[in-house]
Amino acid sequence: MIPKGTIRKVGEYYFGNPNYRNDIFRGLSEFFGKNIPNNDEPLFNEWMTYNFIFSDGKTMLEKFYNENPLNIPLYRREIYKTLTENYYGLFEVLEVVPFKSLKLRRLSDKKIFDVSEISLTMEIEIGDVFITRVAKIIDHYQLVGADGKAIKSSQAKSKKEREVFLKQMESIKIDTPKDALAFCKMYF
Repeated sequence: MIPKGTIRKVGEYYFGNPNYRNDIFRGLSEFFGKNIPNNDEPLFNEWMTYNFIFSDGKTMLEKFYNENPLNIPLYRREIYKTLTENYYGLFEVLEVVPFKSLKLRRLSDKKIFDVSEISLTMEIEIGDVFITRVAKIIDHYQLVGADGKAIKSSQAKSKKEREVFLKQMESIKIDTPKDALAFCKMYF
């Protein structure tokens, strides 16, 4: 499992550093426009960490790993390098191993991931769909995104209804938390 606070260190450094104030304000404007609500902060933080491109052309994670502003030893810093391999979007639950793992399929490209996960295995069922980010953590995949809502397609009335639903979901483009914010405003 990813050590607690690993990703938070990245955000704390850049959000708290006056040298990056212009990039942070640009990110706020790009993500929210003119109205910045409080309840979408987790999606914004995730987008800033993984998707926003700083003025030097790098993401926050790339900058943190390459520049090493906190002088973290290489063996501990490696986790930040592996986190740059991440996948965002709508995922279908293919298999649940309680208290251990999930097998997920990203709807946009059908890529399948075996993900180490504990708590969500007790809340989600085969066939459910949810928005998340799957990231490489050294030698395995984990969920690292902001908590999102699951669409309980496992409760569909028929197999045909579920297939139609999945086909509709596959056509929805959700590549970043910014897309997820727009999607959730429309459907939830």
